[in-house]
Amino acid sequence: MESGRSIISARRCAWLAAYCAASSRGVQRYPSLRIRHNLALLAAQEGRHEEAEAGLRQALSILEKRLGSEHRYTATILLNLGDLYQEQDRLSEAETCWLRSLAIRKKVLGPEHLDTLNLLQKLVYLRHKQGKMVTADELLKEV
Repeated sequence: MESGRSIISARRCAWLAAYCAASSRGVQRYPSLRIRHNLALLAAQEGRHEEAEAGLRQALSILEKRLGSEHRYTATILLNLGDLYQEQDRLSEAETCWLRSLAIRKKVLGPEHLDTLNLLQKLVYLRHKQGKMVTADELLKEV
């Protein structure tokens, strides 16, 4: 019972922090963006997928306007959105997000960076699940 109260209290504190950050500094600020992203991840963990998707899409939209569509954090939000879609068995949407994220990571971090390679592994698994046999090298050439 105590841990349930802690989660609810943490959620209330996070929402209050997001509201304060958005109100006092404007929605476009980076700290409020990070809070929105984290709240969306919390919603996803709690199974509130529609709320999580809306939060991730909002964070992505703000980030692309503020920092550009090829920023490393854009790749992270796309990865998380793809994870959410995969969890809901929306595989083609997951693939689209992950391919965008992979293109950014390949350009920004390089093809041999651990984050790039981990995402490649997810994409190979996803393609295999869809019945498409593909190697990591083929995926890197694709993006």
